[in-house]
Amino acid sequence: MLEIEMFRHMIYQHTGGIVEYSGDFQCDQTGGCPTHLCWSRTDEIAWLQPYEMAGLTEKQVEKCWRDCARYGFVQCESGKQFNQILKDLGGYELVCQEGLNEEDEKIDVFNDK
Repeated sequence: MLEIEMFRHMIYQHTGGIVEYSGDFQCDQTGGCPTHLCWSRTDEIAWLQPYEMAGLTEKQVEKCWRDCARYGFVQCESGKQFNQILKDLGGYELVCQEGLNEEDEKIDVFNDK
């Protein structure tokens, strides 16, 4: 349980800047639990986070958080890197139409020109 709380605390530390979220997808790293890939441009890191609106039980959400904590943080400096991480996780095709939104700019992460 400490692992989850420590991970959540670390996420909280990285949410001072803009955090962007992919659409939800399922991946092996979280045992098929609906998940978002999150990206802090400010800190140039990405991580997985459960999509808690999926109607999961508390136990399922806790397991997903644990799996996300095990995945940890990965370096992510650009939309191109974000795409590759999403591809590696198997979520690229599932959220390809959505892209990311930011307050001052709409980004089609999947068309990184």
